[in-house]
Amino acid sequence: MLDHLFVTTMERSFLRAVGPVVFGITLFSNAYAQVEHGGVPVSLNRSLEQPVGVRLPNVDVAALAAQDAVNDQDKSIPWRFGKNHAVSLDLDNSGTWTTLDDGSRLWRLGLECPGALSVNFEFHDYRPAPGGRIFVLDQWGGHIGAFTAANDDGGHVLGVQAVKGARIIVEYHVPAAGPRGDLRIGQVTHGYRDVFHYARGLGDSGTCNNNVICPEGDPWRDQIRSVAMITVSGSGICTGTLINNCAQNGTPYFLTANHCLPGNLNVSTWVFRFNWQSGSCASDLNGPTNQTVSGATLLANSAGTDVALLQLNSTPPSTYNVYYSGWDRSGTTPTAQTCIHHPSGDIKKISFDTNSPTQATYGGASCWRIATWEDGTTEPGSSGSGLWDQNKRLIGQLYGGDANCSNNVNDYFGRMDLSFPLLQTWLGTCGNTLNGYDPNAPVLALDAQATSIAGASGNNCSGSVSPTLTVRNGGTTTLTSFLINWSLSTGASGSIPWTGSLISGSSTNVPLGNISLVPGLLTLTATVSAPNGGVDQATGNNAVSSNLSYGPGTVTFNLTLDRYGNETTWLIRTGSTTIASGGPYTQQAANGAYPQAAVNICLPDGCYELVVNDSYGDGMCCSFGNGSFSLSGSGASVTGGTFTTSSVNAFCVQSGVLLNAQVFLEGPYAAGPSMSDALRAGNLIPTTEPYSALGFAQAGGGGGETTTSGVLAVTGTSAIVDWVLVELRSAAPAYTLVATRCGLLQSDGDIVGVDGTSPLRFAVAAGNYFVVVKHRNHLGVMTASAVALSSTAAVVNFRSSAQATYGTDARKTVGSAQALWAGDCNSNGQLLYTGSGNDRDIVLSRIGGTVPTNSVNGYYREDVNLSGTVLYTGSGNDRDIILQNIGGVVPTNARSQQLP
Repeated sequence: MLDHLFVTTMERSFLRAVGPVVFGITLFSNAYAQVEHGGVPVSLNRSLEQPVGVRLPNVDVAALAAQDAVNDQDKSIPWRFGKNHAVSLDLDNSGTWTTLDDGSRLWRLGLECPGALSVNFEFHDYRPAPGGRIFVLDQWGGHIGAFTAANDDGGHVLGVQAVKGARIIVEYHVPAAGPRGDLRIGQVTHGYRDVFHYARGLGDSGTCNNNVICPEGDPWRDQIRSVAMITVSGSGICTGTLINNCAQNGTPYFLTANHCLPGNLNVSTWVFRFNWQSGSCASDLNGPTNQTVSGATLLANSAGTDVALLQLNSTPPSTYNVYYSGWDRSGTTPTAQTCIHHPSGDIKKISFDTNSPTQATYGGASCWRIATWEDGTTEPGSSGSGLWDQNKRLIGQLYGGDANCSNNVNDYFGRMDLSFPLLQTWLGTCGNTLNGYDPNAPVLALDAQATSIAGASGNNCSGSVSPTLTVRNGGTTTLTSFLINWSLSTGASGSIPWTGSLISGSSTNVPLGNISLVPGLLTLTATVSAPNGGVDQATGNNAVSSNLSYGPGTVTFNLTLDRYGNETTWLIRTGSTTIASGGPYTQQAANGAYPQAAVNICLPDGCYELVVNDSYGDGMCCSFGNGSFSLSGSGASVTGGTFTTSSVNAFCVQSGVLLNAQVFLEGPYAAGPSMSDALRAGNLIPTTEPYSALGFAQAGGGGGETTTSGVLAVTGTSAIVDWVLVELRSAAPAYTLVATRCGLLQSDGDIVGVDGTSPLRFAVAAGNYFVVVKHRNHLGVMTASAVALSSTAAVVNFRSSAQATYGTDARKTVGSAQALWAGDCNSNGQLLYTGSGNDRDIVLSRIGGTVPTNSVNGYYREDVNLSGTVLYTGSGNDRDIILQNIGGVVPTNARSQQLP
């Protein structure tokens, strides 16, 4: 029975705390997955009322622990990690329905297991509508799903793997048209043991166990891939093995123990986790938790050999890289045995017996008896794990026994030779022995595979990365060469040829070199091609991507924990993208304040949220110590510490340097005192900057700037005359282009940002830079010396003769003002009236090329005076300005732009 089926308004506070407004999808790594169908919960991008939730009863952890102290000595039962609650929560009696703006329907239900380390549940009626999508969201910003009708194998049930924390939200999105479908949650599991290692370290099994990554496991790499940990009936743990069949067709048959089966023999809600193993031999590091399959069908079982044969509801995807172990049904006594298993729900381990087993009876079942393990052991949770002989063939599965690290004797495995008549219907008839099957074994001659990118993920502060691409030879032919092409989402790219010798099935790491970053949320993609100079025969595995971020705005996050640091996590996000995150931390022995090392995060300009979570729901201050947090830098300022479950804090970053530049363009200035805004008045100025399309170089995040029609509607001295391009160049003699910004030039000569008022902002560090202003048909100008730029806007006034400029005669004196020389119609940095590449002929060409009295209206570079009309003859024509600016008498003269 539930103690509160529908919570009161006050009790719903936990749902407000964990609802969609505080969730962020982790872009750089999804915390969970099963055989899912991807996507993002629709609630994450909407402001919705919080759903009605259900709080499950408290559990007596002390009483459960006392039971576990006894049960954990018995391998003949599943190892328990959770307490199951029977419920009946469906689309009609629970949760909240919302009709969205597009007509689609959204059902959401909150579930809370007070004090739980994890929550998982089972759908006992699973009939989602066509197009329906189900997600499960945790309280920190993660989600699993989508689950769809494709996850229903016909049994209309589905087990959902454990999700971190005590509170989750189940979300079901239904299309606007069509049936609603039906869902009913029949069981919720309160995870009181941290079997998934969400809140504490790994290594709960005995220290004599061997991580499978250790050298001892090298001869068993294939068999290791066939082993999975099973979440049994929502609350228990067993182990099992994918097993080959005589057809060797990859049918997902799965061998485990009969004693792992529930009383009703229903395995349709079991969840199978593959490849959960440490990447370190010496340390128990967490492995991938996202390679799971939900549901199976029981094909055969017998207590006589404690055997159960299942068929998984879904074939493990190729990305899981599983293996189907072979078997020996002969009954021949082996000379050595190996067991691969998940003791006490720990990461995958491997154990060895170097002596022949004997035959014995255990619990009424006919078994192989392992007298002593020479290396490693088994424990509860290892139940159902396979026993391989010296030929790497399965000969049984674990029933029980006494062995542990302290007294490593007597384990019993049900015998394959006696079980096989029961299993033969599915495994087939092909002799006494069958070797394993690898569905990922090479079958193509040339198959270069890009498997991962290292060194280019998360948040970066250096402004560059040096990533490495791992390339695997998935073909049968040794690779001696291939080509790697990489690209950033900002447009940077490169190519790296590789030569060497890479045999079939092996991998190599190829450095991509140093790659410069521009501020933003970035994606690095690397593609391998041309294996041995030929055509890759499997292009679907040639490319991988990695997401990262970089920005010049540095913020510092300071965190002081209370006693229960294991309850604290945090993240910085923008929209649904998580930029940085941390925690949980360590629980201390006493109340107090425990400062952590400051964390520096480098962000692009923009607005973000800092979310600090407490899984217990009592914040960080002040019952168990004076915990607090703060974030500062680049215009951001956030403090806090007193909250319940989550503290969400908005902040904005404004980094880089500011510049107030002024300039007059001779063409529209005429006699002054301000410039004509004829282009604006004629609605001719584009809302997107023109310089990128004209081929002007951009750098440091410049290019692509856009403004609005409202900015272009302003009149008077702030009226927009045209777009200009402003460059920052390095203070070194090379005058290297560092950054650009396209700004708007006002009638009075001010250059402003795209909002029509702000100074230009460049995403560079404070320092000294040469400032350059260019226009599409005027000669550019540069300061004579480097200008000190910082977050306080510096003034560079090219309108005044007091502003020294680089070169000689870089500007034209018009009355008391200085202006840029007009007439560079082809933007080549020279004014020419005659000869090759001159500016006069293209004015004539623009108006038709034959009748000099013609004219054309529009936004053209040949419109030297920016009147909106290109004229070759007559009053106000554009040709005469060019002649005047080269001297007015000798048509073969030229004038050059004074830029290095």
